[in-house]
Amino acid sequence: MQTPTTHNKPIVLVLQAPPACGKTTYARQMVEGEVSKTWCIISKDDIRHMLGVYWVESREDLVRKIEWESARLAVSKGYNIIIDATNLREKDVRRWEGFCREFDCELQFKRWALPYSEAIARDQARNGKPGELAVGLAVMDYFYNTFFPELKDK
Repeated sequence: MQTPTTHNKPIVLVLQAPPACGKTTYARQMVEGEVSKTWCIISKDDIRHMLGVYWVESREDLVRKIEWESARLAVSKGYNIIIDATNLREKDVRRWEGFCREFDCELQFKRWALPYSEAIARDQARNGKPGELAVGLAVMDYFYNTFFPELKDK
C-alpha cells in the first residue's frame, strides 16, 4: 500500500468515499507496521461507537468536537493523521482546509468510489459483523446520487 509523501509538517490525509467503499480498511492497512509510529486514524464511526448507541443525531456536534480535538492533539504531538469518514460534502472539505491552515499541516485527499452495486452488497454484508452497521439503501442512494452519479447502476 502506498503512503502519502512525508514532509516536515504533519500530514492530514482526508479519505473521501461513500460508505462501504473501504475507507477504514485502507486506513488500517496504511498504519500497519513501521508507518504506524507516525500515523494515527481519526474516525467518527469509532467515536460514535465509543459514545454508546451508534447514531444519535443530537450528539453529532459532540462527535465533530471529539474528532477535531483528537486531530488537534495528534498533530500537536507530531503525528500525521488519517481522517476516516466520507468527507464528501463541501463543508467537510472546508473544515479540514481550515484545520490545516490553523495548525500548519499539509492537507492531502484520497478520493474514490466503488460501483454502486458493489458498495450496496458490501453495506448489506456488514449486518451481523461485530462493530459494523449497515447504513442502508437510502444513505447509499444519497451519496451516489449526490457525489458519484456516474457510478450508479442505471
